[in-house]
Amino acid sequence: MPFSKRIKIRAKYNANLKQFTIKEKARIFMNDYGINQSRFNETLKMIEANKKMKAFERDVPIYRKIGLKFISLLPMLLALYFCFVILQLALLNIIMLGIMLIYLGKLQRMLLGFESRSNHRYKLKDLERFIAHENESYYHRHNLELVAEEEGKLIELQLPDDVEDAKAKRSEARKDKDAAGR
Repeated sequence: MPFSKRIKIRAKYNANLKQFTIKEKARIFMNDYGINQSRFNETLKMIEANKKMKAFERDVPIYRKIGLKFISLLPMLLALYFCFVILQLALLNIIMLGIMLIYLGKLQRMLLGFESRSNHRYKLKDLERFIAHENESYYHRHNLELVAEEEGKLIELQLPDDVEDAKAKRSEARKDKDAAGR
């Protein structure tokens, strides 16, 4: 996650309690700035209740693992075939063999990275979709943003950079509403 100066209210997943916890300081801060705690708590409860949204506890299905292994094995076998053809033409040059082994190792690491990223995306898919929906349906309207950490163990409620300005606008709107009501 890139560095941001935005004010963040963090909820960390406590594995012992099996729920997200928010520090008391953050709760006081939410009250001071008029942020609806019940909606944020409700969002956290919805994440806790659905195992598919907990990426750190979710497993990748075996059929997906096998498919990814097969997909990553094909380029490796193809590269090995071309290496053997080149080695036969070069009359088994030892230097050429060393270079090929280095590049085959790099190819293998790249393919393992592809598998890892694909599995990680699969685990986070439901959580990201849920957070996007929550942001659209509620948080963006209140000038807030809900963000999840890469593993899903940390959920942040990000406030705008101009929190003081937003608070002033809200208090002015309340004064106008009170004045109109009298």
